[in-house]
Amino acid sequence: MSEVGLQSNVFGVGSWATADFARLTGDASEGIYAAVPYVYTIDRPENIEFVEVYEKKFNKKPGKYSVAGYNTINVILDAIERAEDGSPDALRLSLEQTDYNGPNGNFKFDEKRQAYGFDAVLVQLQKGSPVIVTSTQVVAP
Repeated sequence: MSEVGLQSNVFGVGSWATADFARLTGDASEGIYAAVPYVYTIDRPENIEFVEVYEKKFNKKPGKYSVAGYNTINVILDAIERAEDGSPDALRLSLEQTDYNGPNGNFKFDEKRQAYGFDAVLVQLQKGSPVIVTSTQVVAP
C-alpha cells in the first residue's frame, strides 16, 4: 500500500494481531486493524498473569490459540470438579453451569451451549504491538 501511495484503513483476520505476524511483516503491518477474541495486551489481571507465565515458559507472547487451549482446559477442569459424579450427564450439567473467569473474560454458556461473557477486541498494530482500539463483551442472545 505504501509503495503505491494507497491510504486506507485495512481490516484483517485475527492472526494479524499476533506477535508472529507483526514480526514477519515489520513496518508493512503498521496501522492495520484486526478484530479478535483475544490479544496478549488485554488489560485484565487474569490476562497479565497468563501472559507472564506463558512468556516465562515459552519465551514468546501467547496468541489466540494459546488462550483458547488454556480456557478450554480450565473450563473442563472446573466442570469436573463441580460435577456430582463422573457420569457424562453430571459433567454435561456441570458444564452448563460454567462461570469461568479467564484471561479474556468471564465465560458462561447459554441454553444452546454457546459461550458468552468474554471480550472481543478491535486492535490496531502500532510499532509491532496490538493496541486495543475498542472492545465489547459477547452477550447471550
